[in-house]
Amino acid sequence: MTDLKADSPVSGRHLSWSFWLGTLVSVACLVWAVVALDWDAVIDALTQANLLWVSVAVLTVLLTILVRLARWMVLLHPRTMGSQNLLAAMLVGQLLNYFAPARAGDFARAYVLGDVEGESKAWALGTVALEKLWDIWALLILVVLLGFSTSLPNWLAVPARGLVVLALSALVLSWMFIKYRSRATAVVARVARYLPSKIAVPLNNSVESLLDGFAGLRQPRVWLWTAVWSAVAWGIGALTNHTVFLALGLSLPFSAALMLLAVLQMGIAVPSLPGRVGIFEGLCIVVLALYGVSRDAAFAVGLVLHVVVFVPPILLGLFYAWRLNRANL
Repeated sequence: MTDLKADSPVSGRHLSWSFWLGTLVSVACLVWAVVALDWDAVIDALTQANLLWVSVAVLTVLLTILVRLARWMVLLHPRTMGSQNLLAAMLVGQLLNYFAPARAGDFARAYVLGDVEGESKAWALGTVALEKLWDIWALLILVVLLGFSTSLPNWLAVPARGLVVLALSALVLSWMFIKYRSRATAVVARVARYLPSKIAVPLNNSVESLLDGFAGLRQPRVWLWTAVWSAVAWGIGALTNHTVFLALGLSLPFSAALMLLAVLQMGIAVPSLPGRVGIFEGLCIVVLALYGVSRDAAFAVGLVLHVVVFVPPILLGLFYAWRLNRANL
């Protein structure tokens, strides 16, 4: 197995424009928080948090990991793989996504899975891409449902329309993968004729393997179970938010948890420091203001939710990264 640190796709990230833009956005959020918040009120809210509800929230995060693992196993159809290797690849990829730009963790996830299972990394990347398509569709459905149940603010309605375009584009591309796969591979093969064989052969094989990763799109049973697991995963994600509300003594409708989930997911596109420092709490303040929650209380929610959502996967990701590297010694 190749050493993960040596081959990490995140080298040189500090030189990327996204890092510096993210730094600027996060620092702006943090400076605003220092100046605008009543820190005595924030600390008071944190010290009064119900640790039992916080513990329940942590359990829901762990449950979400297992549900997403089950969904990925469905998307691997017709292949089957060891759940421990899948879990390791998923958590290591998630860990890198927290700290690296451009969703580098998704590529690392495919790399790890292909490495430990001896499968094509392009095929593994195809299954990861298919999973992300399902998350886009799930997010669109969530936003549509929120639109029916509550009035979306303008700052959310605009990106929601962009999400519609993205989701429909993803649906069209998925349909094209199914219907025109042979044509796509034929076009790649014709292009590859003009390339050196040491490039042409891997290119043809990689494209074939990548499209194999979308095999789940052709199976109605896979569609059904993926939809079920997606609904469960997103439902538990909203439950995590709601549980943190309860931990901080906030009596809010479940729609607030759903709204926060949707905004935080769309907020992934906003550049920020590694770990989404600053922007995560800022989005919590913006969303909860719609439900009459003070900035101080909302910031406390953001801090607790940030720890609950990020720390368990980070610790597990570090453990599996250590174990994978240790197996290579």
